[in-house]
Amino acid sequence: MYAHVIVDVPSFQTNRPYTYLIPKQFEEILVIGMRVSVPFGKGNRLVQGFVIDILSELQNADSTYKFKDLQALLDVAPVLNQELLQLADYMTQVTFAFKIYCLQTMLPSVMRVDYEKYLVRKDEKCFANGQREISWEDAESQGLLPQLIKEKAQGLIDVYYEVNKRNKVKTQRWMSSLLTEDELRALSEKQRTGSTKKKKLLKVLIMLKISHESEISLKKLKRFKFTSAMLKEAEKAGWIRLVEREVYRSPFMDAVVKSSKPLALNEDQALAKQKIVDSIQNEEAKVYLLEGITGSGKTEVYLQTIAECLEQGKTAMMLVPEIALTPQMVHRFRKRFGDKIAVLHSALSFGERYDEWWKIDREEASIVIGARSAVFASLKNIGVIILDEEHEATYKQETNPRYHTRDIAIWRGKFHHCPVVLGSATPSLESRARAQKKIYELLLLTKRANTKASLPTVEIVDFRKVLGKGDSQILTPSLLEKMKERLTKNHQVVLLLNRRGYSSFMMCRDCGYVLQCPNCDISLTLHMAARMMKCHYCGHKESVPTHCPSCKSHHIRYYGTGTQKVEEELKRLIPKARVLRMDQDNTRATAFTFRLFRVPYTWYLLFSIHNETLFQK
Repeated sequence: MYAHVIVDVPSFQTNRPYTYLIPKQFEEILVIGMRVSVPFGKGNRLVQGFVIDILSELQNADSTYKFKDLQALLDVAPVLNQELLQLADYMTQVTFAFKIYCLQTMLPSVMRVDYEKYLVRKDEKCFANGQREISWEDAESQGLLPQLIKEKAQGLIDVYYEVNKRNKVKTQRWMSSLLTEDELRALSEKQRTGSTKKKKLLKVLIMLKISHESEISLKKLKRFKFTSAMLKEAEKAGWIRLVEREVYRSPFMDAVVKSSKPLALNEDQALAKQKIVDSIQNEEAKVYLLEGITGSGKTEVYLQTIAECLEQGKTAMMLVPEIALTPQMVHRFRKRFGDKIAVLHSALSFGERYDEWWKIDREEASIVIGARSAVFASLKNIGVIILDEEHEATYKQETNPRYHTRDIAIWRGKFHHCPVVLGSATPSLESRARAQKKIYELLLLTKRANTKASLPTVEIVDFRKVLGKGDSQILTPSLLEKMKERLTKNHQVVLLLNRRGYSSFMMCRDCGYVLQCPNCDISLTLHMAARMMKCHYCGHKESVPTHCPSCKSHHIRYYGTGTQKVEEELKRLIPKARVLRMDQDNTRATAFTFRLFRVPYTWYLLFSIHNETLFQK
């Protein structure tokens, strides 16, 4: 038998499968999707590879050619299923990335670093070492792997990965009684008066029998302060049995969350939900663009749609654009669905990611919530995939393979015959265009979910019509009037401008020369605070010229408005206002100082805004 393997040697010449001979001891246990160790190159160095196909025989093969043997198996079960292997082929075609990069991107982070593997028995049996776990290397050296892989397929063996001693399986100790209630009461009467701890332990065991509980976590018995020595003594005497049970780590599961009930939907929400649910029932791989204004209740549509999906015995995937948004989304989902969720994103610790990955692999989680990389979660029988804020640029992967999460989600939706929902208040141009061309189906939410909430009024001012009518050349009279009105009521005002510096460019009025960066061929920006001309691309700096470098004229002017000019203008027009400018120029040094002293920079910002003694005129 032969195996086609994608080797971990990323180059144009090696971006293809290599054929290896499968040794007899691996023929019955090797499965497509496993990782293997294979010899590669002239020196036969061992590299990691992914098995993408297994063949009983080769057609049109040279009978004189001697194929190299697989050296070792790195897994007891496939780490990538057939769906993800097909997805890797698709990604290779559309992103032009090496296939090995695509395959590695789909792996959990815990499997892309140095680790040690252990095999753990789920039954009451032990290995030859007298323990219920054995390292991969020991099992391989003792010739146990073929049998253990078969037992893994039967659900009798688990495998876990230990990364640099940081993600061991987290366990809790549990205690169960080996005696009857009458035997425990008899022992309690025999105890001498000084054995208070033992009497307390016997009372706990009697209460366990009365409440018909089989065991109790030692974590619940902390207040009794039972020592390990005393518990071991009781175990040796045959009173109790102590066992270690695996528990999951999660950054969001510790807090107590009150359950929430579905809210009443308005007409637009109900119509959108029903269309998506119909697609789930009919197994239609449709793409919906759910466009709704802020506060229109898109999240409630997501929640009720996923609830219908779970009732049909299917799973769901909820993607958010940023890690910072994950906790609040998890909080809302936990209120509705309890502990059925798994969370995946890069900010989790190794141990947390390991546990969440196992929850998905063991099908203990029905909903996956996460950022971009969560789109590769190995969920089975997916019923709906949702991308919230689909217009965000963070859904694009900036390193190889450079995929877009939306494209991966749509591919997986077609594979599972399930709908994909793209939600946004301001859809991307390509999604809006596809909706207008009927490639996507547009679902509109035109009203706010809370009928008492009103939309803010937006006024667009044509600067050409008010130029020269007020005290300022860069702020319109209506804007100044509204700002002064807010300040008299002790309110705060936020002005947003996407231009830092003082002026955007310098130009000679006589010859039209514009001072440009010698490296980037773009105009230099005037920074008045530093008295420098700066390039915002490469960082090139020059002194502010006093005459035109081309015609030597002194008639040079500076055009455009940056944050520094707006700050200066505000201090002139509203001298009593405390003005704080926050851009890259004045925050970089402060941020560095606070990082140096290990102080969160957000503390500084909050203090600066609310402390009245700072930034006064």
